[in-house]
Amino acid sequence: MLKQEVFCSLDRTSALAVTDSKLASVRRSNIKRTGVRVFDGKNVGVAGGLGKVDESQLREQATRGLDLNISYPYELSGSRKEELELTNSIENVNDLVSQTEEVLSKLREYDDFSFSGLIHLVNERTSLRNDDGLDLSCEVKFTSFGILFKVLNSGNIFDGSLIYSGSQFSKDDYLEMSKDCLTAFRNNVAVPSGEKIPVLWNAKYSPMDHILNFFSRSLNGRTFASGGSILSDKRGQKIFDDNLTLYQCNDPEIITGPFFDAEGTINDAFRYPLIEKGKLITPYTDKKNADKYELPLTGAASSTYDSIPALGNPNLELKADERNLSELLGGRPAIFVDMSAGGDFTPDGHYAAPIQLAYLFDGERLVGRLPQLQVSSSVFDMFGADFIGVTNDKWPFASNGHLIAAEMLVNEL
Repeated sequence: MLKQEVFCSLDRTSALAVTDSKLASVRRSNIKRTGVRVFDGKNVGVAGGLGKVDESQLREQATRGLDLNISYPYELSGSRKEELELTNSIENVNDLVSQTEEVLSKLREYDDFSFSGLIHLVNERTSLRNDDGLDLSCEVKFTSFGILFKVLNSGNIFDGSLIYSGSQFSKDDYLEMSKDCLTAFRNNVAVPSGEKIPVLWNAKYSPMDHILNFFSRSLNGRTFASGGSILSDKRGQKIFDDNLTLYQCNDPEIITGPFFDAEGTINDAFRYPLIEKGKLITPYTDKKNADKYELPLTGAASSTYDSIPALGNPNLELKADERNLSELLGGRPAIFVDMSAGGDFTPDGHYAAPIQLAYLFDGERLVGRLPQLQVSSSVFDMFGADFIGVTNDKWPFASNGHLIAAEMLVNEL
């Protein structure tokens, strides 16, 4: 008996372009994607279309695709109906344009800078339903301000950024954050003394994404189980600091995406612990790799509307500490990383990265702009003995996100 599964996404986006500190254009898009999967218990066929489509025709195409013998012998998710809708403080593009104009009016007062970038108002609705009683729907709405700033007459494409992404945009908070960053940028300061210095970076929208990408690469279920990860032989062992807990996260309020994966798997609280209190629990998996390697199913399947679900790169979240940033630092100055490109881990876990833009942080505010730096450590140090924690309070200059703090070796470039 054939079973059908229908995936549908509707993406409505308004994009505002900012050039030379002025609103230059407004564009809108409305894209609907529909995919139909057909299963016969052994294989899967898939077909997809854009815009208005006939699902019966897609089913026929997907059924013919079964002849390709693409294996999928896994039980479908079913017997669950759940709907979730997240609201946004900015309701429509007219409100977005109005608030953007007010923001730009204030930013133009910093007449030694020029501002450019893109601002988005996004409404994404994702649904997944099948013949086994699965009926899931998630609608998320959020705003992103991707404003870049450049010192007038600078030879760089841009010198820094004023970033926000979330569902509760506050114009006043954004302008206060912009004031702090721009004022600090104007003030050149020296690197704090010390063999190792606390380094801060954004836990949610990190300029040092390669740090969390280490876990994304190393905890891939297929790579992990086949012995290709530096962590492959450490499952069940405590290898990091007690304060380090890492989740695979499908919380719509964190990731601005659906609470289920491409196979309809849903976790409690929309999270699955991969590392808990420093102990490595499991790599992340989809149904195929969980079955093949006898691992827990974490719900990490991904797919486009017209493809077959496969193991993807899930969103990762570090659990916040019980302490705020001031308590974590204990009065020590720290380095807040704003821009870093070119860093990575070696196969044995050693890490180094150039820091193109960093600020000195005194525990309460950004003090000034530091020279270009290089930071170095290893994954077992920075998340082990040198790990300070993840703040339980959020910071506007970090896109209203939590901050990760760890001691690292710091050198001027």
